Amino acid sequence: MYGLLACKSGEVFAVTALKNTKGAEIWFKDMHQGQVVKLRMLKAQRYNKARFDGQKIYTTPLCFEFVWTSATVCEMCSADVKGVKLFEETETCGCYGFECVLGASFTLMGDALCAVVADRKNKRADLKVKGGAEAAGLRLLARGDALNIKKCFVVIEDECIVATTDVASVCILNKSKEIGNVLTTPKRRKDGKAEGEGM
Repeated sequence: MYGLLACKSGEVFAVTALKNTKGAEIWFKDMHQGQVVKLRMLKAQRYNKARFDGQKIYTTPLCFEFVWTSATVCEMCSADVKGVKLFEETETCGCYGFECVLGASFTLMGDALCAVVADRKNKRADLKVKGGAEAAGLRLLARGDALNIKKCFVVIEDECIVATTDVASVCILNKSKEIGNVLTTPKRRKDGKAEGEGM
């Protein structure tokens, strides 16, 4: 089992655990994208690059991984949500709230409903809403319908801003807006780092 985490400075690092490590499976099952955790008593282990170059595969500046042991303590924390008006104000690995407008109806992709959304400047982000059957009502919405996203986790991937949330954090607003046909991403990754990144 392994997970990729990011610290406040934006550095990505790996945490791994053997399946028989006491308590690890329960914690890994409960962790999800955007979850803030406090970890203590991890063991640092340098990558054996001849067998597995984790530094390259995980795109991390660290030449080692953290290993979960039976002494590891994990505490789930609540994330601070920052309200923004424009997608260009977001940074990767942050929790945000914003109003947006649908660029098209939601489409089911795997276990999530996905749609392109626009901000006030007609800039785009990709919105993923998890929630199974509870999210089905969102499929009735159409282009131009407005949403208030109370809390989502943002990652900037290549040329896309991806905002992931659950259905409980999505509020349908009683208004709509015309949006342009061509939506562009206000910021994108360059050389492994997003423009404006650095939390």
